[in-house]
Amino acid sequence: MQEDFTISELKANPEIYWLGSQIEEKESTSAQVKNLKELFEGYYGDCLIKEFQLFPSEILKLLLQNNRLDEVGFHSSFFDQEELSDLRKELKLETKKDSVILKQFRTDIFTLGGSLARMLAQGGPYAKLSADEAWSTSLEFVKSEFDDRFKDVLFFDLAMPDAEWFDRIAWDYCFLLVDKKTFQVLFLATTGTD
Repeated sequence: MQEDFTISELKANPEIYWLGSQIEEKESTSAQVKNLKELFEGYYGDCLIKEFQLFPSEILKLLLQNNRLDEVGFHSSFFDQEELSDLRKELKLETKKDSVILKQFRTDIFTLGGSLARMLAQGGPYAKLSADEAWSTSLEFVKSEFDDRFKDVLFFDLAMPDAEWFDRIAWDYCFLLVDKKTFQVLFLATTGTD
């Protein structure tokens, strides 16, 4: 069945690869997730870290395992799914074409630790961490969430210009991480507060 559709058809009709897929929000029990969230809230103002379990259709699984999610607009269609209505409400995001913009896509997370460390060390409007603390905190997070399986996780760096949750400032960051082996999805977003 997977061979019946082109990438162009799947991009134009994401319901094809979502058919039969499910998403469940997971409650995070990780101390590293809680620590990172508290740090970003203290330094930036606000932070969302949400974890989900994806139960992909065979087509979606094939796209995921072959690093093709960016080509079919997964980063946008993910937020359209019914199971994510609470997240859309929290973000104050009305999904529509181009409401989620892909800034950069990576087929691994080798740079995730560095990105998080840079964000913590540069700080936000309220404070910042030392470079050593920022680096160790970000590496602990990557290890706890993904067990240093750098090549098994897809990294979407996003912008959400229509999401009212963001304050439209320099401290707006939005990442979507998708584990190709466990089908875990992690959403991380930061912004300032007034």
